[in-house]
Amino acid sequence: MMKKAAGLALALMMALPLSAGAADFANRLGASYSDVSVRGTVLKGGRLVDFGREVWGHGMTVEVQHGQGEETWYLHIQDLSRERGKNFFHDVTLARKEMKWNISPLPENPDTTFLASYTGMDLWYPLPKDLVDAMSAFPKDWKLTARKEDGKNFGHDFKNLAGKVSLMDKEPGALPNYGPAYSVYFPGEGPEEVQQAFLYHLNDRDEKGNPISYDGYYRYYQREEPYAAEFIYDYYGSTYNGYVSFYPENGGTWVDLDFWQNHVYRNSNGFGGYYYSSTVLTGVKDEFVNQGYRAVEEAYYDLENHPDYGIELEGGFNKSHPKVKSVDTAAHPELSAVQKGDWILSINGADVSSMNYLARYALDYAAPGSVLHITLKKDKTGEYTVDAKAVMKERRRPDGSSYKEQLEKDGLRSKGTPAQLAPWVPYHETFAPWDGEGHVMAPEFRGLVK
Repeated sequence: MMKKAAGLALALMMALPLSAGAADFANRLGASYSDVSVRGTVLKGGRLVDFGREVWGHGMTVEVQHGQGEETWYLHIQDLSRERGKNFFHDVTLARKEMKWNISPLPENPDTTFLASYTGMDLWYPLPKDLVDAMSAFPKDWKLTARKEDGKNFGHDFKNLAGKVSLMDKEPGALPNYGPAYSVYFPGEGPEEVQQAFLYHLNDRDEKGNPISYDGYYRYYQREEPYAAEFIYDYYGSTYNGYVSFYPENGGTWVDLDFWQNHVYRNSNGFGGYYYSSTVLTGVKDEFVNQGYRAVEEAYYDLENHPDYGIELEGGFNKSHPKVKSVDTAAHPELSAVQKGDWILSINGADVSSMNYLARYALDYAAPGSVLHITLKKDKTGEYTVDAKAVMKERRRPDGSSYKEQLEKDGLRSKGTPAQLAPWVPYHETFAPWDGEGHVMAPEFRGLVK
């Protein structure tokens, strides 16, 4: 069944914390608060997957994963900086005092998102149940060792990851807490068309379609197969970076947004791209976040028939406490009780009172024909409820015309490729690959997708 980021089973949602004038995005930290260590739970295709991960050096990520309800656990070791024939390794040993397990990688790598052009090491190891049980019971003093292809030994402390195994075994995640900051599904559109529409709307446009500069432009790095882009704003330089990926699924495309601040290093990794190490739990300027959200919304209006519920909100996407700016009672007589200045509290039973983007997600991407049960509040008279009906709007580009010529004319594409290093950039992340590919949903919006 085709997924539509629009059906509203508006249920469990978590609000992102907010600081003055800035957005704090912690969702790619899961249950951790470090840029080199993370434990979390992702929602992949309606299924929960627990994982724990560490970064060892500049390029190696070591991770344990367990799909809830599955018997097998997996160890995933990935390193883009290693050269085959020199410092690769295959079989590894996990040991604690007198306990020792020798494990071998799967003969075929199930990670289908790792490009063949990358020669770095990327291995998956099934973990025996008795090893998982031992780590769960005794999480301290573990070490991983291996013999490299050049005959030298490799070794690293494994106690932190063993501790994550213990926590994952005893306290599996009840709800997803890790994933992109924003996820929207474009039914019936391919990733190339959606990518071009997003990049076109990344900058505001004049009546002739030319980009407008407000102390600079939004510029971007772009790639294909997989389709992704990284964007920055001239005014802030590289202080803030946005990352957007375009994931094809069921004949349509998922758009996923992430935001970062304060990159520690950017070096060529020798495999045709770049990588970042970044501090994720930081405040990103509201206007930067708003521009990314707005580009998704405008692209959706261009490419998809979309609902109009007659309510416009004050402020941008990242404004707290949704407040009505205007209401179209001519097209929506059912909204006669709604007035400017009223507050939106919930939609279809879900609390959306914390942030504009929660309410706007429902108003923008509801499934055709959906009726929104909206609870609002007047400052003087208190709460009341209306049932808002959708008036469907035709997509703005019915002819399917391309943005390519205008984007080339703009000249805002920078040389190079988008950032490409796990853990914070989702390009290399793969969860439960033995279960097939599947989209990882932004946890904030999991209850708004049907």
